[in-house]
Amino acid sequence: LCFLFIFLLFGSIWLALSRGGIILSSALALAFCLLAFGHHIRDIIKGESLILSAIFLGLFIIGSIFLVQFSDWNTINKRVEHFEHIVTNIDSYNRTLSTKASWNMAQDRLTYGWGAGSFRYVFPIYQKEYDSIWNNYYTKDGWVGRRIYHYAHNDWVQFLAEYGIFGSFIIGAHFLSLIIGAYKMVHFSRLAGCLFMIGLILIFVHNFVDFIFSSPSYWAAFWGGLFLVCKLFEIENNRNNLSLESKKLRDKTTNYMNRLEI
Repeated sequence: LCFLFIFLLFGSIWLALSRGGIILSSALALAFCLLAFGHHIRDIIKGESLILSAIFLGLFIIGSIFLVQFSDWNTINKRVEHFEHIVTNIDSYNRTLSTKASWNMAQDRLTYGWGAGSFRYVFPIYQKEYDSIWNNYYTKDGWVGRRIYHYAHNDWVQFLAEYGIFGSFIIGAHFLSLIIGAYKMVHFSRLAGCLFMIGLILIFVHNFVDFIFSSPSYWAAFWGGLFLVCKLFEIENNRNNLSLESKKLRDKTTNYMNRLEI
């Protein structure tokens, strides 16, 4: 089930042609494959059947064929070339400059910020300090228009600019609860806990170059999905503990009855 979920997630991101999403989801898929492979090898050593391995291999081959058939390779090649250009000119990249301008914006009201939803109204004051993100396009008569930024393309800096240190601390406390949940999950299942933590780290990294936390639907899916995963593993762990306690109680009862017979 987890394999199918990750495959569908990776496939949707791949077909959406999001450069950052493809890189980070590829890292998540690779981490899952490595962890699952190590876990499965351990089960094989213990004498588990090879049927599950054949099923996973078949699903992987079918999924790979699906991605190859439905991928727009011309567009992907253009995205790759653009990404190489970005890496070569990272200092002049528009998202790098918008992050710098947002940082300057945050510095002026660092404690409490400018207020929620204020970015699109205050940012132009700092945006005009950088010509390449202030002007829209160039004509023979010169630069025309202004680029409109509703988001900073860096959620963490935008949080600091809008909410300040105080508000960002409150948001950070919510994220800390997820990290604590991942730590607890390691005690339930090392494989699930490690994958959960890797997924969180990749999401946090992605937020440095995009504005995914500016979408209310993403917030609902993010918090709802992750808390649901934590709760499901907690319920599973409680069930396993009850089963273990019941087994111990049965063993004690059996030993006691044996002593009575003796």
